[in-house]
Amino acid sequence: MSESQWLLKPEKKKNAKLKLFCFSYAGGNGSTFISLNDRLPEEVELNVVQLPGHGARFSETLHSDMDDLVAGMLVEFKKELNCPYVLFGHSLGSMIATELMYQCHKAGFSLPQYFIASGCRSPKLKSRKGAIHELPDEAFKSVLKKLNGTPDLLLENPDLMDLFLPLLRADFKLSNDYQFKHEHRFNCKASIFGGQDDIDVGLDDLNAWQQMFSLKAKIELFPGDHFFIESVKSMVWDQVIKLINESLLELNKSNLGRNYAEDKGSKILCSESSVAANRPDMVY
Repeated sequence: MSESQWLLKPEKKKNAKLKLFCFSYAGGNGSTFISLNDRLPEEVELNVVQLPGHGARFSETLHSDMDDLVAGMLVEFKKELNCPYVLFGHSLGSMIATELMYQCHKAGFSLPQYFIASGCRSPKLKSRKGAIHELPDEAFKSVLKKLNGTPDLLLENPDLMDLFLPLLRADFKLSNDYQFKHEHRFNCKASIFGGQDDIDVGLDDLNAWQQMFSLKAKIELFPGDHFFIESVKSMVWDQVIKLINESLLELNKSNLGRNYAEDKGSKILCSESSVAANRPDMVY
């Protein structure tokens, strides 16, 4: 495993041609994505983002402000941009990945080969849920139960809930407050995953992601509710692997992926022989 606080690497690959960065849903940790490592091509390195206050970082201070969260993350993330990459987030994770992509763009770094958003409304849209994180404890627990993402074993254990309520409230605040208000459109490929029975994120919410990209975004629907990423994980992984392989094929065709070069302080893709132009909450 990696020693980085922010990134969990099940298998560090020095000669990776592509890196996959995964971002979990509200209340989650990196465990959702670990099984994906066994499915990835040998030349792809899995990086699971670990937020402060979650998982192995449970004792650290939680973040409920997106700007502060991504600012800290960006310092570590920029060190990893030595090869092309893909961003993949579910629910809140999609929003965090969006803001991170925007901050990388502002800093002059290349966009991802692919952006995959899952189980999430477009960040262009305001949250319709309201300030769930401000509800009294019992009302908040009731909402969590309706979302069908919190095990009854946790909901029915007062001591455990006392531990996890601050984490859940911080994550729901991040999700509720975040809205992408910039006019910028990202010039990279995007796929948007949704659950056919998701009552919180409908087809209009998924289609609205198109406003974020200059290229046509693909909409992929899976059986299940908001947490289809858990209930039909194998199907989701199949689609992720398909997109990863597409990205690898494009990299091989264009001889990209071996090196990144700096040009006037910006990171741009380059081939081995010449510089190329810069390319355009289930809770536990």
